[in-house]
Amino acid sequence: MLALRRKKMKIAYVDQFAGVCGNMLLGALVDAGYSREELSREIEKLGIGGVRLVFSRRTISGIAATHCDVLCQGDSPTEWIGDPSLGHHDHTHEHDHDHHHDHDHHHDHSHDHTHEHEHSHDHHHDHSHEHDHDHEHDHHDHSHDHEHDHHDHSHDHEHDHGHSQGHHHRGFAEISQIIEASGLSPKVRKKSIRIFRALAEAEGAVHGVSPDEVHFHEVGALDTIVDVVGTVCALEGLGIEELYLSPFHVGNGVLRCAHGLMPLPAPATARLIQGWPVVNRGIQGELTTPTGAAILTALGQRCNVMPSMTLSATGYGCGDREFEIPNFIRVMIGESQGNLQAAPGKAGSAGLRGREKMEKDLLYGQGIWQEDEVAVIEANIDDMSPQDFDPLFTRLFELGALEVNVMALTAKKGRPGHLLTVLAPPSLVATAMEEIFNSSTTIGIRYNVQRRAKLPRRIKVVETSFGRVAVKMVKLPSGDERIFLEYEDLLAISRSSGTSMIDLRISIMQEVLRTLSSRI
Repeated sequence: MLALRRKKMKIAYVDQFAGVCGNMLLGALVDAGYSREELSREIEKLGIGGVRLVFSRRTISGIAATHCDVLCQGDSPTEWIGDPSLGHHDHTHEHDHDHHHDHDHHHDHSHDHTHEHEHSHDHHHDHSHEHDHDHEHDHHDHSHDHEHDHHDHSHDHEHDHGHSQGHHHRGFAEISQIIEASGLSPKVRKKSIRIFRALAEAEGAVHGVSPDEVHFHEVGALDTIVDVVGTVCALEGLGIEELYLSPFHVGNGVLRCAHGLMPLPAPATARLIQGWPVVNRGIQGELTTPTGAAILTALGQRCNVMPSMTLSATGYGCGDREFEIPNFIRVMIGESQGNLQAAPGKAGSAGLRGREKMEKDLLYGQGIWQEDEVAVIEANIDDMSPQDFDPLFTRLFELGALEVNVMALTAKKGRPGHLLTVLAPPSLVATAMEEIFNSSTTIGIRYNVQRRAKLPRRIKVVETSFGRVAVKMVKLPSGDERIFLEYEDLLAISRSSGTSMIDLRISIMQEVLRTLSSRI
């Protein structure tokens, strides 16, 4: 087997023990070694003024952690400027909530807010959130930040907060302009805008408006900008090349917003973590906020357990609220391990179908398999022409089947027959069975849902002298990688060039290995 040494890289694993919100994540990165002074200098490059970062050390259930407050316009930790109201869609967000917040805070913020806040948060808080904010918080983010106190709140989801106070609202375009016009590095600007775009798209989808119609309350927007940009700067400053994520931890309960009571996780959060592993341990309150979810889904890769690494630093970021579990998030930083290997065989086109399998940054942890459920649908058929299976295969794949195959068997009365087996998402069982009944001669079908384990994989397109070829890269539990050339690409090149598949596979594999080895 051919093998290439994989360059070791600096990676980070985000352990979302108590969820995630912007300021908690920022606190964890500072706790892991990013300079507070450097962070403040980077934030100053935004040129937004009226914002300052306040860090403090706290002990959460015996664990020392860093707490981060983003104060706007001279606010103190107990007097925040408006909670950010957001206001409808405005919010977008922000939910951010940073969890925490404790809401409960007492603040009563009288503010009036009544907060409707749409959303506001809760996150954590438990919101009943009625925000009355009690919060303590500070926060403006409500974001709940889990602490975050943060302003964010914004959220709101609508938050209408009463507050409006006339505060100015900033849309996605304006926030993007602020970031683009800043003195931040191109990489930081690009990643920060990517996060805000994801947040605006999620809020827009939830409220039925375009991302450009989503607005952030002025204070909530400032708070969220600092959380987002600060996190990106910290990751860049720490030299993190790849970011891996534990499953998102969501809380339970409801939060009160301008639209009334809303379930947790907040609608925008649910939209952002769609397609990502999620766990629920029965904790009451908002654990994962929209801002936190937007940051991680935009920058991170799925990984059910901590990847293999030589650990060099660990940081804890905490929030204000108290839950049944310690309210902190943990970031673990180290140097990755593993090899890149080339394996014989083909990657069938069926295995490349679907959005999940075409994502380039698919859950690529350090070789830990993922588990989910799959429906296994079977039928014994002994009176159907083999030629008629092809259109049935085609139709089942079009409907979303993961695998379709036929095996020879001996049926009743010694007749030769076939065993049709279909693997499909559990949600597709009824649709698949209907198609099998309509397009085959069987009058009976068996099905069940089984657990399955699958290795993480991703697809890369490599330019070769023969043309573009898709390469499937599979991560093994050992940390090694195996690569497979896409069969359909090889077949197309073979037909157009007149080269045999055997010779072509050898030549292209050599080029692919050289190309990939030069990138690692």
